[in-house]
Amino acid sequence: MPAVEFVQKYLSARDWVRVRADLTGKTTFIAWQGAVYSFVPQERHRHLFNIVGMSAARCLPHPEGGWSFLSRELTFYLES
Repeated sequence: MPAVEFVQKYLSARDWVRVRADLTGKTTFIAWQGAVYSFVPQERHRHLFNIVGMSAARCLPHPEGGWSFLSRELTFYLES
Protein backbone atom coordinates (compact mmCIF):
# COMPACT_ATOMS: atom_id res chain seq x y z
CA MET A 1 0.00 0.00 0.00
CA PRO A 2 1.49 3.39 -0.97
CA ALA A 3 2.22 5.74 1.94
CA VAL A 4 -0.39 8.28 0.84
CA GLU A 5 -3.15 5.65 0.90
CA PHE A 6 -1.98 4.38 4.30
CA VAL A 7 -2.11 7.87 5.79
CA GLN A 8 -5.52 8.63 4.32
CA LYS A 9 -6.94 5.30 5.51
CA TYR A 10 -5.46 5.03 9.01
CA LEU A 11 -4.51 8.51 10.22
CA SER A 12 -6.77 11.46 10.93
CA ALA A 13 -6.03 15.18 11.14
CA ARG A 14 -6.17 14.78 14.92
CA ASP A 15 -3.35 12.20 14.72
CA TRP A 16 -1.24 14.64 12.72
CA VAL A 17 -1.90 17.42 15.25
CA ARG A 18 -0.83 15.12 18.09
CA VAL A 19 2.47 14.37 16.32
CA ARG A 20 3.31 17.85 15.02
CA ALA A 21 1.79 20.17 17.63
CA ASP A 22 -0.45 19.95 20.69
CA LEU A 23 -4.18 19.23 20.99
CA THR A 24 -4.68 22.02 23.55
CA GLY A 25 -3.37 24.76 21.25
CA LYS A 26 -0.13 25.31 23.19
CA THR A 27 2.90 26.45 21.20
CA THR A 28 5.40 23.70 20.42
CA PHE A 29 9.04 24.06 19.47
CA ILE A 30 11.16 21.84 17.24
CA ALA A 31 14.85 22.20 16.38
CA TRP A 32 17.00 20.34 13.88
CA GLN A 33 20.55 20.26 12.62
CA GLY A 34 22.37 18.39 9.94
CA ALA A 35 24.49 18.46 6.83
CA VAL A 36 23.68 18.85 3.13
CA TYR A 37 25.56 16.75 0.58
CA SER A 38 25.70 16.61 -3.21
CA PHE A 39 24.80 13.30 -4.86
CA VAL A 40 26.21 13.06 -8.38
CA PRO A 41 26.19 9.66 -10.11
CA GLN A 42 29.62 7.96 -10.23
CA GLU A 43 31.10 10.55 -7.87
CA ARG A 44 31.74 10.54 -4.14
CA HIS A 45 29.18 12.37 -2.04
CA ARG A 46 30.44 15.87 -1.28
CA HIS A 47 29.62 17.80 1.88
CA LEU A 48 28.28 21.22 0.86
CA PHE A 49 27.27 22.93 4.11
CA ASN A 50 25.67 22.41 7.51
CA ILE A 51 22.21 23.56 8.59
CA VAL A 52 20.49 24.36 11.86
CA GLY A 53 16.83 25.27 12.14
CA MET A 54 13.89 25.72 14.46
CA SER A 55 10.13 25.98 14.35
CA ALA A 56 7.44 27.38 16.63
CA ALA A 57 3.95 26.09 15.87
CA ARG A 58 0.48 25.53 17.20
CA CYS A 59 -2.75 23.99 15.95
CA LEU A 60 -6.02 25.64 16.89
CA PRO A 61 -9.30 23.79 16.60
CA HIS A 62 -11.47 25.34 13.89
CA PRO A 63 -15.09 26.05 14.96
CA GLU A 64 -16.45 24.25 11.90
CA GLY A 65 -14.21 21.22 12.41
CA GLY A 66 -10.60 20.53 11.59
CA TRP A 67 -7.59 22.56 12.64
CA SER A 68 -5.75 25.76 11.78
CA PHE A 69 -1.99 25.15 11.70
CA LEU A 70 0.10 28.23 12.51
CA SER A 71 3.89 28.07 12.31
CA ARG A 72 7.07 30.00 11.76
CA GLU A 73 10.30 28.31 10.76
CA LEU A 74 13.82 29.36 10.04
CA THR A 75 16.88 27.52 8.82
CA PHE A 76 20.45 28.79 8.87
CA TYR A 77 22.81 27.57 6.15
CA LEU A 78 26.27 27.45 7.71
CA GLU A 79 29.63 27.56 5.98
CA SER A 80 31.79 24.50 6.56
